Amino acid sequence: MKISKTWKAVVGGASAGAAAAATAVQDGKFTAAEVVTVDPDHPDIVPPENYEATRVIMYGEQQLQLVSPADLLSWQDTTSDIPRVWCPMGAVVAIRPTVSSSLNLTHYSYVQSAYLRADQDQPQCPPQFTGAIIAKASELLAARESSGGDVTRHGAEYVQWVARLRRYTRKSTSPVTVRVRPGRWV
Repeated sequence: MKISKTWKAVVGGASAGAAAAATAVQDGKFTAAEVVTVDPDHPDIVPPENYEATRVIMYGEQQLQLVSPADLLSWQDTTSDIPRVWCPMGAVVAIRPTVSSSLNLTHYSYVQSAYLRADQDQPQCPPQFTGAIIAKASELLAARESSGGDVTRHGAEYVQWVARLRRYTRKSTSPVTVRVRPGRWV
């Protein structure tokens, strides 16, 4: 797996032994990168509270291999200087073989966005997407509770927002592409 320069910069800024975390939007999902320390007493990674799924675990430039829980059992009683495999097991991400000394791993994972609970909460999305989200929400609300004219008007506004977002570019990235999945807004 190729890791972008952005992710290397995020991880590269962390000092050895320090827990560093960063979150960004990648592939339409919130992605987190954190440096975790594993040792013989604590060989597994305890994911953060908003954890959804592990994307990859790296030891330096080496990617640890994902294995099934049954395959992970074959590594259960082994100890090594370098971890080789990982597997989600219950509430932890198990790393095997168990390391013989303390070392840092980089855990890339998908995280869930925070739920909005009060008026002071801020959505975790780039500000340029707000208009499109509101337009689609208005269209869905009008489809449920209003006449056809409102649905058409809000639907046309949403299409305009999507076209605008597709043209939106930054100097360092490619144009934004929007994928609409059934049951999702954007």
